[in-house]
Amino acid sequence: MCVSSKGQTKVSRGTSECVSDSTSHAVAVNDGIVNASGDSLATAVNGSAADASYGGSAKAVNGSSADANGCTATAINGEEDICP
Repeated sequence: MCVSSKGQTKVSRGTSECVSDSTSHAVAVNDGIVNASGDSLATAVNGSAADASYGGSAKAVNGSSADANGCTATAINGEEDICP
């Protein structure tokens, strides 16, 4: 598990990776990889990847990938969601 809030890693356990800038929040659980910047929120669970920027929100679960640039992207069970 990894939690990064406003540029600071609050929790880092296991193999999950997370990065946020001073305006964003990132959460990764069970091998998730997350990046959040520009007042965004990104969450990845169970081997997923999420990237959010420009006020976006990205959520990926169960081997999925979500990329949100100023929008909301949600991917579940192997899906990929990219917006806009």
